[in-house]
Amino acid sequence: MPSFPKSAPAAILAIFIAASASSAAQTPQAAGEAPAVSEASALSQAFDAAMRRVHLNLPEPPDSPALQAYAIYDYLVVARLRRDLSQQPGADLDATIAAFLQAHAGEPVARALHREWLVSLALRRRWDWFLPRARDLNDPDLLCARLQGLLSTGQTDGLAAQALARWSLPQQQPGACDEVFGWLRQQNLLTPALAESRTRAALAAENPRLAHAFVVDVPAAQAAVLVQWAQLLEAPQPTLIALAKYPEVAVEPDALLAGFDRLARVNSIAAAALLPKLLARPDISPALQERLRRAVALGAAYDHDPSAVRAFRELNADAGDDAVHEWRARAALWAGDYKQARAWIDEMPPGLAAQPRWRFWRARAVEATSGAGAAAPLYAEIADLRDYYGYLAADRAHRSYSLNAKATPDDMGVQTALAAEPGLVRAHALLDCEL
Repeated sequence: MPSFPKSAPAAILAIFIAASASSAAQTPQAAGEAPAVSEASALSQAFDAAMRRVHLNLPEPPDSPALQAYAIYDYLVVARLRRDLSQQPGADLDATIAAFLQAHAGEPVARALHREWLVSLALRRRWDWFLPRARDLNDPDLLCARLQGLLSTGQTDGLAAQALARWSLPQQQPGACDEVFGWLRQQNLLTPALAESRTRAALAAENPRLAHAFVVDVPAAQAAVLVQWAQLLEAPQPTLIALAKYPEVAVEPDALLAGFDRLARVNSIAAAALLPKLLARPDISPALQERLRRAVALGAAYDHDPSAVRAFRELNADAGDDAVHEWRARAALWAGDYKQARAWIDEMPPGLAAQPRWRFWRARAVEATSGAGAAAPLYAEIADLRDYYGYLAADRAHRSYSLNAKATPDDMGVQTALAAEPGLVRAHALLDCEL
């Protein structure tokens, strides 16, 4: 069956579908001739034609028994239910959908229909149907609709706690939550302290735009430092320059670190130039100084800047987390400083050092600093691994790759059983229909 662009007029497609059906019905088959179309191909064509009629809102003839027995017939049923739900929702259709979903609970075919039905029920405020079926949700729109339904039906026991938990999230909530959030305001439950906490959560999630929306509920005395934090995230360089120039201007440590960390990621050179001036501020604690130095070192390493090695050396010996352990070793390797790389790899936590990548690079560092003979046993330890770095070690050791290939038994019984699995049968049929 040829394909048409999505923009093809419905009338043209309708004529094509009708002509195809008429042609198929009128084509005689000579005695002894092989069928022109296999049964599977005929079913897939019939299914495809039926789906086209659904999408084009064309009249539908009764489905043949063969089509009704087709492995993916339920997908056609769902397409019709979704069409009807968008055009003519009502109690009878709700009952039909409920019965279908109950009969196909947990099956992939029911997922999209289930969500669209719940959305439709919420929009129609059919809480009697919606609420019993809106449990264990993780969809923000449906979660808000559930809260709206509980409020509308007077089921307010425990509602405040649920609504506050949703309101406090550092996320833009769907419009369906507006009604229940308004109810929280009427109950005087949205306190300034909660508003500040929500704004801080948005800032901690590095979402300054959302923080600006939230901070309007924060009293002015507390809002100023939050606005400053948002500015540090939005425009870190000019804001940090001002803080370095005017050390008497107060700033929260977490806000300063957030802005500086962002600057170090996008412009490590600018961050390194600002570091001495920021370290000279009287309100910078030793712990914050170390965090700022860490940000500069990591930023330089991300940029493959040779200065990263020196920056990492200036960190305290006990300041190494996994990111520092890995990136300082990479920085030393990129700089060709194998002695330093070997020392830093040796200082990695056991779990990190045991990874094939770092076992290989330790061997390379040993080879560079102590010779091939000293590195040979280290390469041999990982050369048999089915792993990228195992293959690199095999290259260095002049050994063949160990692919550790294991043949899958050609078990026809297993294959036959798998081919009969309903999920695989449906998968083949969906593939035949280009779905």
